[in-house]
Amino acid sequence: MKTSKLLSSLAAGLVLVALTGSARADGISLGARHLKVKDRTTLKAEIGKVRAANPAIFAKVAEAPKLAQEADEQKRGRAASITLSLTALGKDALFPMLEMLAVDGPTRGKSSESTWTTLRVGLIEAVGLTRDVRATPVLNAILDRESDFEVVRAAAEALGRIGDDASTKRLARLAVAPGAKQAAVVSALGECRRIKAASTLAQLTQTTDETQLLVVVKSLGTVGNAWAWQTPEIQKSGEGDRVRAIAARALLGVFVKNDGFVRSKAERALLVVNDPGTPALIAGAKQGASAELARALDALASKLAANPAN
Repeated sequence: MKTSKLLSSLAAGLVLVALTGSARADGISLGARHLKVKDRTTLKAEIGKVRAANPAIFAKVAEAPKLAQEADEQKRGRAASITLSLTALGKDALFPMLEMLAVDGPTRGKSSESTWTTLRVGLIEAVGLTRDVRATPVLNAILDRESDFEVVRAAAEALGRIGDDASTKRLARLAVAPGAKQAAVVSALGECRRIKAASTLAQLTQTTDETQLLVVVKSLGTVGNAWAWQTPEIQKSGEGDRVRAIAARALLGVFVKNDGFVRSKAERALLVVNDPGTPALIAGAKQGASAELARALDALASKLAANPAN
């Protein structure tokens, strides 16, 4: 009797594994079980379609861990990157990369912390550069579950590059919510070139924390970057003029209210944004300004006039 019960329990366990094993498979940043049922089902179906049509692309993406280790071993700066190598595989690599991130990825094994971060960040960044809204469930789940600063920032940047309404609103909420992920999201928000993102960053210039302010200034320069707004993929939102105007006004406010290093960073960002309305903003700021500030504003106006971006 006891043997029979034991065999029955084992059989039940094997059935459970058979039924749920695929759901418990893990990617390198999360498991498929961390996705909503509908999103998980859709993702696996898309992975199956791509695998049937182009199995070779999965083999190419499978080289990512090796690329990460080699890049990390050969790096000369603080961090290595495999993003360009993965992006070069083309948009067909999207679902193989999502599979590695969220469904079935290699175990970390003996990989160093920096190599493991290089792998995760590289995959997330390359996914974001596809600007494919189908990646948002995975990216949102990563943003929910990850705590590593670089990985959180990469997920936020990827969602920002996709830039759909839902992702934009979520990033804006996280950017103003104090917490462990706020700094990473604020530093990434500039990649979300939407009016909502620019307005949120403008709001954040009111901070009294100089470190945070410098991050906000950099993100404002990114969100309003004049060169970026010339690319068709970014232009298609139709929000370029408004975004750049918001960024320029916020940055000039930082320039006026601060001096030293913060002012120099705001000036640099203003030159990057190069909004046509900036000269008029400068003229307005000179009204009632101190002699020192007026000289600084005149110098800024001269640099804008000679800006190579013109």
